Amino acid sequence: MSKAFKICKAVLYFGLAIAIFILHRTVMPYVGYLVGGVILIWSIDEIIERWHSKHFTSMSIPLVQIVIAVLLCVTANDIVTVCVMWGVWSVIRESREMTKALDRLVHRRSGLLNVIESVIVIVMSAMMILEPGEHHAHIHVIVLGIELILEILFPLMNELYDRHLEKKKKAEAE
Repeated sequence: MSKAFKICKAVLYFGLAIAIFILHRTVMPYVGYLVGGVILIWSIDEIIERWHSKHFTSMSIPLVQIVIAVLLCVTANDIVTVCVMWGVWSVIRESREMTKALDRLVHRRSGLLNVIESVIVIVMSAMMILEPGEHHAHIHVIVLGIELILEILFPLMNELYDRHLEKKKKAEAE
């Protein structure tokens, strides 16, 4: 991805996270729209990344996420439905992220923090599915802000770690 795209994505995700942290109580009546909007942005980001990397075979995942985003907006007034759909989406998304992080660990790359974060979010999402309600939704709104920040920081940390390993290998080869 281009550097400009990465910067725009970082500004957007950090801006959303800050807005969520500041307005977390205020947005609760609109949590279905908030989560639907975030999932829509997340999905468009995935489509752009897959288009750029020419991975069209896995385009179904972001398209299904767009359907989930629309359903969240349609059912925004039903907190139980919002919690269940949001929880299911979170489990699926974190499972994919954890798989990528575990693959990095197998290849002696960074990823342990990402695995730990994924496990925590999966457990919290399972709790939200099992006990849907405003309390769990409110906690997850704050977690969503943290996840938006980590969505930028984890790839950045991985990239920096990979560069460090490359430099280390070059130095050892000389």
